[in-house]
Amino acid sequence: MIDILKSKKGGFIFFLSLALWSCKEDFELLRPSVETQEVTDVTHESALSGVIILDDGGDPIQQKGLAWGISSPPTIEDNQTLLEGDNMEASLTGLQPGTHYFVRAFARNRVDISYGREYEFKTSSTYPRVALLQIENITVNSARVNAEMESYGGSEVAEKGFCWGRSSEPTLEDGHVIFAEGEEFNQTLSGLEPDTQYFVRAFARNEVGLSYSEEYDFYTKDRLPEAPALPGKTAFHSKR
Repeated sequence: MIDILKSKKGGFIFFLSLALWSCKEDFELLRPSVETQEVTDVTHESALSGVIILDDGGDPIQQKGLAWGISSPPTIEDNQTLLEGDNMEASLTGLQPGTHYFVRAFARNRVDISYGREYEFKTSSTYPRVALLQIENITVNSARVNAEMESYGGSEVAEKGFCWGRSSEPTLEDGHVIFAEGEEFNQTLSGLEPDTQYFVRAFARNEVGLSYSEEYDFYTKDRLPEAPALPGKTAFHSKR
């Protein structure tokens, strides 16, 4: 009888100890501790950073990566780049030129998510991008051209406009008009020769340099023949 009681008592103590140990283990689970690698290899559209896991908090890491955005502090609700397997570095891509960004490493276990130190960086500027959209209202000596800015390249565009000539790939050394403002811009090219092929490109310049759009070409219309003078009348041209 005494042996049975001892046995029951021993079993109770064993299971009680097991339960307490289990609770203690769960209680000691913590959020992971993580650090952010310094940002390197910054270009006008990408940057490199990474994750350093200092402590998993007593529970396996379920997810890790980089949280980034244009506001401080960035969270995974902004943008996130996940790291798979043993990878601890990643490139942040699709960034805008000349823009300030913030980035933090993060890691998540069953308990919660943790973030590392925040780093700030600025992407470099690049050449602007401009698109020539349309050539219309072509006459004997004029044509109207339309263009728009696709990207300012991360810095202020000092000048933009059109250049044209009779040879392919016209530059500012040929005829040109310049504008200072406006996302979309247009201009009537005048003083053209009748029945002549012209080439035209839009251009834009910022602190990085000058860039041109795709080239378009067009023909001005042929000059209409002058009307013959009627007998006893003098031929003249309307000034309208």
